[in-house]
Amino acid sequence: MRKREYLPLIICWGFYFLLCIAFINYVGDNYNRKKSVLAERKQQIGVELETATLSPEELEENFSEAATEEEDTSLAEVDNEEINQLIQTVLQAMADGDAKTLRLFDAYPKTYDDEESLKRGAEMIEEYKNVKNYFKKGLFTDTYFIFTTADMKIKGCETLAPSMLEFYVVKKEDGKFIIDTTPTDDMDVAVSNYMVKMQNENDVLQLVETVNQSFAIACQNDKNLKKIVTGQS
Repeated sequence: MRKREYLPLIICWGFYFLLCIAFINYVGDNYNRKKSVLAERKQQIGVELETATLSPEELEENFSEAATEEEDTSLAEVDNEEINQLIQTVLQAMADGDAKTLRLFDAYPKTYDDEESLKRGAEMIEEYKNVKNYFKKGLFTDTYFIFTTADMKIKGCETLAPSMLEFYVVKKEDGKFIIDTTPTDDMDVAVSNYMVKMQNENDVLQLVETVNQSFAIACQNDKNLKKIVTGQS
């Protein structure tokens, strides 16, 4: 697909950028804490290996969090009802401009400090329909990169606009899943690099391509939609 064919979707995303963070990042402080713990574990394992006191089972347990690179990272549809409900709740709150709800389900509530901008963005969107969530595993246990496709119902337009959103989902200490919109600048470089790696894997790029094509077709079939999301006649 030529670059100009991506432009409508990119511009569409711009309209609700303040509602849906382009990508949901992992909390930097939480990551650094885990990385420090993992480093200590590795050091401990190294010492214990010299004295041959760790069994293979104990070694496997200590490195469980670092084994993600050996796991299947293929894009798959989310079958966890709690995560699906979380994304549905967040999407509805974004469409409603509901900062209070978004703060409840975000590890970084400061994202929604500018409530007026949130409400202005919500003025365009009625709801998200036909939501489907796909995931790739994060660096740590119970962390996931979520790639959500949805048909966006824009106010004043009957044609649905295919769109794609990205979230980072983590499990809290109480066992509940939440999203995390910590700014990229606050992320550890390892997490940032892993995020980029996931975004550029073939199955994710194919999903983006599919959404782009669907959006382009929708704009071709409905000039009003194209005008609303691009400002072009």
